[in-house]
Amino acid sequence: LYGDANVNVVASAIKATSALADILGKDFGSHAKRVAPALLEKGADKKTVVADAVRAALETLGGSRCLSVVDAAEVALAGVKASLNPALRCTAARWLAAAASSAASEPATLAKALPGLDA
Repeated sequence: LYGDANVNVVASAIKATSALADILGKDFGSHAKRVAPALLEKGADKKTVVADAVRAALETLGGSRCLSVVDAAEVALAGVKASLNPALRCTAARWLAAAASSAASEPATLAKALPGLDA
């Protein structure tokens, strides 16, 4: 559904994924690792309906603890490395910043997720 031409269908599919992640929490973790890269790709969409749904879904994946900070950092950094699209890179950077700020209370976890940066 993420590849549908109708932006409203795509946004609804992303919102449904976000709702599942919110309800299931950690139980959605294995699926979140597969869904997050596809969401990042859709984050580069020019339609604000889709881009807003993607941002909300990524925040839900991190906020509901579906993905650990380490997993979120790996997916975000892989997305940045794999694409030259500035919109995708911006979405990945925002998601990484949100994940890092949510883990600020756990400096050891943050240091493990971002080894090249000071925690």
